[in-house]
Amino acid sequence: MRHIVLALLLFMPLGNASAKGLDIFLNNNTASAEYLTNMGGADVGFGFLFNTNGDWVGHGSMLIFGREYSRSSKIEGGLGGKLFFANLGGSTVAALGLGGQMTYFPKSSKFGFGGYGYYAPTIVTMSANNFLEYGVRAEFQMMETASIYLGVHHTDVEMSVGVSRVVDDGLHFGVNIRF
Repeated sequence: MRHIVLALLLFMPLGNASAKGLDIFLNNNTASAEYLTNMGGADVGFGFLFNTNGDWVGHGSMLIFGREYSRSSKIEGGLGGKLFFANLGGSTVAALGLGGQMTYFPKSSKFGFGGYGYYAPTIVTMSANNFLEYGVRAEFQMMETASIYLGVHHTDVEMSVGVSRVVDDGLHFGVNIRF
């Protein structure tokens, strides 16, 4: 199943006028791919993450995004939500997380750093108590439409009181391609 979803994400039509990009990261235990696009002024993403334990998390996100460019820096950031659907150890979990992301490029350089985070408390989580995803990364813009990055990503779900299932927690290498 995870191979089919990953293949679909990688081979979505690239000729779409609203297409924005693809973000992929890997480490020894986890692979993630996210298709990014723009719909009606909002940045929208559809992604899939899976690990060597057989856990997987699919998501759809929508962010109201802003970009500020000046001679001395570039800042990109957005606020919004992410709908998670996961299979964790045979248990199905759904959650609606709120959060956002921000990336900062100091002195208009090609090197930047950023972070993101989404949290879904019990009230908007099905079959779990809460859902948490966050990460940070250092990015190098190879060209205007492609970046490589090194980051740390963490996803965990509190399945019941005191029992947490970590889906991903560690260092990863990734690429971000915009078209």
